This record gives sequence, structure tokens and C-alpha cells, in this order.
Amino acid sequence: MNLLKLSIAALAIAGVSATADAKEVLAAMTTQADTVSYYLGKCIATDAAGYFSNKGKLTAEDKAGICDNFVRAGRMTPEEFEKANAEYEAQLAEYYRILNLQSALRNGYEIARGFEGMKEKTGNAVNADLFAAGFREGFMSDSLSVDKEKAYVDSYFAAIMEREKQKAEEKAVANLEAGKAYLAKEMQADPAIRTTESGLAYKVLQEGDGVKPDEASRVKVHYEGRLIDGTVFDSSIERGEPAEFAVSRVVPGFSEGLLLMSKGAKYRLYIPAELGYGEKGVPGGQIGPNEMLVFEVELLGIK
Repeated sequence: MNLLKLSIAALAIAGVSATADAKEVLAAMTTQADTVSYYLGKCIATDAAGYFSNKGKLTAEDKAGICDNFVRAGRMTPEEFEKANAEYEAQLAEYYRILNLQSALRNGYEIARGFEGMKEKTGNAVNADLFAAGFREGFMSDSLSVDKEKAYVDSYFAAIMEREKQKAEEKAVANLEAGKAYLAKEMQADPAIRTTESGLAYKVLQEGDGVKPDEASRVKVHYEGRLIDGTVFDSSIERGEPAEFAVSRVVPGFSEGLLLMSKGAKYRLYIPAELGYGEKGVPGGQIGPNEMLVFEVELLGIK
């Protein structure tokens, strides 16, 4: 169900009011998001109809039951879903029809949760009643073309993705400039900060003694990583347990910093974006595009 995957990645279901009369629902279509909600329901319904029909011949009663379950699942709390799903589990041995109803319940619930989870990111919401109306029309029909609807939904989602891309690009430029300004200010205030040819900046907080690791080494370290605004995004110190990893398995700036250190040394590393996570950052994480990273690293051992 490709459209299902696309829809989960774009919008969020809003509202849990009872399904209104079909004419009242259609009359409520006053915004672009309303139209998308209705069309989206129809598009997903046609994919769902093909999915369920592959499991066996469906009677009108079967289709109505599947449709009802798909729609009501989107309005359930996690507790209500678990209870209803458990009831179907208990009946599977008696009725093959239950399998389709349970599948509808699961799919409806998963789609609703997927929409819900993306509302904050996109700022858009699917109208639950209009989605339900579109789904019912699409699923209950024996022959329905949704080419127009799919084109509309695809265009709507493409516009959202383009806006997200533009925001990310603007953020990447801002982060890059902020990182350069931050490092320049730090270096002006502290002459002890040195730089390498690659652009890595570092300050020796504590000298070590003995051999240094090489690119094939495995090291044991305590570290804390933060953004230039002070946000800590990772810390073995907070976890209370040193980390062990291969020198070559971390971002280039971290690897280069480790190669400068002897056992027992403690450094502060200023890692520019090109030696960190680059233009993409860490999708879904705290590290944005072109973020400068600041690590305090203590080299405890070399293997």
C-alpha cells in the first residue's frame, strides 16, 4: 500500500467526534486540508480494497464490517485498541472473517497513529470525518477511479515536502554561520585553542602519557557532546559508564581528535559540520543540519 506509506509520512488525524451524515460531512469541506482529508480516505480505501479482496471473496456485510473497523480504529485510544484487538485474537480460530476485521482494525489504528505523530511537524491535520467519508466511498464501491484524487494528494504532499526542504536548507545556512561565529569567539577568548589543517579545533584540558591510538585502534573513553547552545545530546558521563568503540567508527572530527591524544589525556574538541554530521545532521535527532559539535573527551584506554 504505497499511498498508505506516503500518507503516514505527511499528515495527522485530528478530532474524535462521531461520524456525521455524509451530506453534512461533504458540506464541511471548506479548506484544502479538508479536501485532502476526503480524497486521502478514498485513495487509501482503494488500496485497502485490493488488499482485503486478496484474502478471499468479500460479501457486502464483510466490506461494511471492515470499513467500520478501519474508521473506528482511528478514533481509539491505545487502551481501547488493545482491548478490541484481544477480542479478535480470541475468535480467530472460529471465523476466518474475523481475520479481515482484525486486519482492518490494525491498519486503521496504525494509519491514525502515523497521521497523529506528524501533525506537529507539518502543521496540518486530516479531518477525521472527511477521511472516513472518503474511505467509505472508496472501499464500498466495486469500481472507482481515484486518479484525480491521487494526483491532488500527491501534489499537496509534494508542496509540504518542498517547504520542509526549504526550511532545512535555510536552517543549514544559519547553523553553519552560527558555528563559525561561535568558534571565532571562543578562539579569540582563549588562545590555548589550536586548529588542524582539516579545520578541527581543540584545547588540551589535561595532557596524557604514553602511546597514541591509530586508526585501527579501539578506545575506551568518557565523553560529553553538546551543541553550541549548550544542549547535551550524548554523554557517557551521564550514563555512568565509559564507551568503547573503534577510532574509525565515529565522525571524522572525533576520530582526528582521538589520534592527537595519549592515554589519560582530556581534550575539548570543536568539530565543524564538515567533520561532523554535515548538511543532513541526524534526522529525527537533536543534531541539525550543519551543526557544530563540542565534545569533551577523556581517553581512558587503548586496545
